[in-house]
Order: sequence, then structure tokens, then C-alpha cells
Amino acid sequence: LAQALRQEGWGLRVFGAPDERGRLEADFAGLVAALLELATGGLDSFFQGLAGLAAYVGLDSFGIHAAHAVGTPALLLNGGILAPLIRPPGAALVAGGAGLPCHPCYYRPTCTGEASPYRCIRELPEQAVLRQLRALLPAAAAPAPASASAQQL
Repeated sequence: LAQALRQEGWGLRVFGAPDERGRLEADFAGLVAALLELATGGLDSFFQGLAGLAAYVGLDSFGIHAAHAVGTPALLLNGGILAPLIRPPGAALVAGGAGLPCHPCYYRPTCTGEASPYRCIRELPEQAVLRQLRALLPAAAAPAPASASAQQL
């Protein structure tokens, strides 16, 4: 997903806790130098960073609700719970897990010992996420492909 967004010219900001920076650098090693910012500061910098985004994409967590609170358009990636229970007002949605025997697990996954754990999230179709994100963003916000001054998501 990050690579697809970068190919469209979007800059990316990945949020994490200060102690997660090493793991995020490893996970996004090929993209960090290519207009991807790792933001691993405190809550003040988190809220400031959210407020400057064209959109926020995330799981049901503090981040998706914080984006709603500061007025940043949000796309919820959901799998383990019924979306109407946790979806912020106005947030776009890509939901997974329907049809899986373990869905919804309400954050008590029983799939962790399986060959493909967390399928409800890991199998979300990239194209569905991109389609929802494009619909969420105003057309004027979209950067030109491979733009060096890309708008951040």
C-alpha cells in the first residue's frame, strides 16, 4: 500500500511510539528516503502531525479517533470488530473478515496459531483501500505522480 501511494506521488507519514522507531525503519527501509517520514514523538507532535495530513489511514485505534477529533479525513481499516461499533463519524471504511469463522473476534483473536493469522486485516484488498482513499480525498489535493512536493497522507 505504501509503495502504491508513493507511486501516485503521495508523501507518507508513519506514526509510532518512540520505542518503535527501529522497527518502523526496518519495515519501511526501502521507502524512508522516498518521501516517507517516520513520526515517533509524543502526543503533542502526534496531534500536530495529524492536523497537517490530507488523510489518515489506520486501524481502529487511538489514531483514527484522534484524526476525527482534529478534522482530518480518515479511512478505517477494520477486521476484528463490527465497524458500526467503532467507526468515527464520516470516516471511510474498508472492512475485512466477513465469512471467516473467527469474525468478529472483538479483539480476542483465535487465529494467532493458524498458518495465516489476522487474515481479516492482512487480506484487505489493496485496491479497495486505494479506491476508498481516492474517494475520501478532494481531487485538488492529489499530487502529480512522482512529485517532489507531495502532499502527505
